[in-house]
This record gives sequence, structure tokens and C-alpha cells, in this order.
Amino acid sequence: MRHIIIASHYGLAAGLGDTLKAIIGPGHDIRVVCAFTDETPLEEKLASAFEGIAEDDETLVLTDILQGSVNQLVACSAPRGAFIVTGVNLPVALELSLHAGQLTPDVVRHVVTQAKEQLVYLGDLTSDVDEEDE
Repeated sequence: MRHIIIASHYGLAAGLGDTLKAIIGPGHDIRVVCAFTDETPLEEKLASAFEGIAEDDETLVLTDILQGSVNQLVACSAPRGAFIVTGVNLPVALELSLHAGQLTPDVVRHVVTQAKEQLVYLGDLTSDVDEEDE
């Protein structure tokens, strides 16, 4: 079984989790951790999110900021063998969540590479189209 944990500063994880659930539908184990939204320490929230995950289960952890405190704590507390991807966005979350086969480091790297190519400044694309139209 694939477990998906989305962890972020404040409410980003909740919004991404709600959107992911709406698009991919029921039947997926999606858990969210919103850091610093209340008095509960982040360590406790992460421990709760990782609770009940068997050692041989597939765990995908998506975080918001590479050098952020959330990602740093996730890196120390995630289950052994978890796939941790930081700087997450909706296309990455969808692609990895819906991947039909077993996740592997190569699969995750491929999705991350594709995401980097899809992150563009739209002004550059529209100015190219405008110049071609003339």
C-alpha cells in the first residue's frame, strides 16, 4: 500500500491534500501535516502521520521547502525507505500518487525532472507566440 504524507508550513499541506483527494478520488491514504498551526509540536504531528505504516509499505512524503524546518524534521523522522520529495506542487503530487507501479528512485527522479521542465515563466512563452504571429 502507498501512503502519501504531505507536510508543510501552515496550511499548504491541507490545501494540496484536499485538492489531491478531490482529483484522484477515494481509496488513497493521504495524510497531511500542517506545521505551526497550533501548539502541537511538529515532532508529534509527524509521529502521528507516520503511525501505523508498516516497514514494507511504500511511503511518499511531500514537503514544501528544501531548507525548511519541516523538511529537515521529515528527513530525520520518516520511515526507512520513504521517498521524500521537497518543493512539491500539484503536478508532482498527482504523478507520484497515481503512478501505477512501484515507486523507485528512478521513477521519482524522472517525475522531479519533468516538473522542473514544466515550471516556466509564461511571459516567455506568450512573447514567443506573439512574435510568431507577426
